[in-house]
Amino acid sequence: MNIALICAGDHGMETLNYLNDIQHAKKNIFKKIYIVDKNLKKSKLFKKINKNIILINSIKKIPKNSEIKANITAGDPIIRENAYIQLKKKGIDLFTIIHPTSYVAKTALIKKGAIIGPKSVIAPFSVIEDNVLINSAAIVGHHSKIGKNSVLSPNAFTGGHAKVGKCAFLGASSCIMPNTRMGNYSKLSACSVLYKNINNYYLVHGNPAKGKRMYIGSKK
Repeated sequence: MNIALICAGDHGMETLNYLNDIQHAKKNIFKKIYIVDKNLKKSKLFKKINKNIILINSIKKIPKNSEIKANITAGDPIIRENAYIQLKKKGIDLFTIIHPTSYVAKTALIKKGAIIGPKSVIAPFSVIEDNVLINSAAIVGHHSKIGKNSVLSPNAFTGGHAKVGKCAFLGASSCIMPNTRMGNYSKLSACSVLYKNINNYYLVHGNPAKGKRMYIGSKK
């Protein structure tokens, strides 16, 4: 299979390392790896990780090939959403990356394009929608649902039956308590704890987390 990683930032480099771990375990499953970003300043660093990558500066330049699948590595939900839309228009399907050190329950549902980072936990009966980034050591509790294009930063936690909307962002070591809902396009800052439901487009901070409505992204 040929693959394309969209966004050549710091997390893109981490993701490329994940793929090296997976490829080593499964014995060379990727033929070509395209790195796609309009700004390729870190291209030398990517080639130090994997000498066989091919650098291109636009999703439009990904070759038309039925064997190519993509994964979006950006840590910003809005960038993830925009890239997801572009890939759909081009007819490129997403593939999921699950690091071998993570735990994913057999009853969990992981949809297309997710990244499940090292030492993260996806508990039983949870649902991870399309194009979600679950960063290192993050925990998704049982029966929780994470909406598409959302990002859980390192050590973020959602309790059982929590619901996270689409394009939401959980900062490092933040926590959503059980049976709590976080709205679409909302942000929970690092180390904050959310005890009460919040609506769409909210930025919240603290323990207990409090905040205000904001206006970001496209309201869809």
